[in-house]
Amino acid sequence: MIIDELKYFYFDLILSTPFKNSKETYNKRYGFIIRIKDRQGNIGYGECSPLPGLSYENLEDVELQLKKLSNLLQDFNIGDNLQMIENFSSKRNLFPSVKFGIEQSLFNLWISRGKNFIGKTYGLTKKEIKVNAVYGIGNKFDIISGIERKIETGYNTFKLKIGDENFTNDYRLVDAVLKYFGNDINLRLDVNGKWDKKRAEENIEKLSSFKIEYIEEPCELLDHQIDLSESSSVPIAVDESISSPTDVLHIIRSSNIKFVVLKPMIVTSIFSTIKLIEEAEKNGKNIIISSSFESTVGRSALVFLAALTNHNYAHGLDTAEQFRLNVCDDKFTVKNGNILFDQAGYPPKFDLTFA
Repeated sequence: MIIDELKYFYFDLILSTPFKNSKETYNKRYGFIIRIKDRQGNIGYGECSPLPGLSYENLEDVELQLKKLSNLLQDFNIGDNLQMIENFSSKRNLFPSVKFGIEQSLFNLWISRGKNFIGKTYGLTKKEIKVNAVYGIGNKFDIISGIERKIETGYNTFKLKIGDENFTNDYRLVDAVLKYFGNDINLRLDVNGKWDKKRAEENIEKLSSFKIEYIEEPCELLDHQIDLSESSSVPIAVDESISSPTDVLHIIRSSNIKFVVLKPMIVTSIFSTIKLIEEAEKNGKNIIISSSFESTVGRSALVFLAALTNHNYAHGLDTAEQFRLNVCDDKFTVKNGNILFDQAGYPPKFDLTFA
């Protein structure tokens, strides 16, 4: 497969409502969309969008690597199988978001060259993917109203961002939500590493009487999360304390943590995520694929990755409608709290124009 060209363009998207967690407030999402074309005219799209506050790299770092790759891939023979494509990206010291975007575009280019590729390679044809709705820190009455509207449209799993300076406010929010909805919902709490280990132990003990699916990222340090998982009566999930695929493997193989909330754009890549999903399932662990507010292009790859998991827990993919406008139409809309993945429609036909 000989590459004819790599092009990319900048995008920025405005969130309909600013999204707030215990550490950051996001008003906008930005990055680059990649288009790679081969000699036969086949096209693959990908996205590189580092997230401020979580990604090591910034937009300038990403563009510098994309410029180098654009020159390198001109008339480059990428190989004749997926392993050679994976080798191409793994042998270069790419930032996670760049690696994600390059692998997504090359993977999609490869798929576009043959029919039923995903079915033959991964045994995947169609799948309903459950998704959770997520609520940033805010007014409890607004949150309850939002959950009520989502329940009416088929959702049953909800994630609340907590980590208020006054834990009493967090407790009252959880209490109010569960008193109102009872056992009709699955509730997840995300602290975004706001608590130290001692506060985490105390606060989790206070929350232990509630029905909670898991508490995500209660502490900032990964070792502290692992320690907490040994004694906590509420399941612990990790997210931003993971900084590499090696961290994920350590959690999967050597800890009591059952849930890994994985943001591939931030931590890993397409091929690495596929391997981590396989390893997690061998060890009785659960990878929850989570969006970091990608555009519809990047999010489409996350839907594919979520479809590869065999558990029935909801994934964090309910972000598309939080933007005022997007780079193109969403091919994976949420209906009745689920996204339908159909290999016949993957990769989607993105209506994008490049200068």
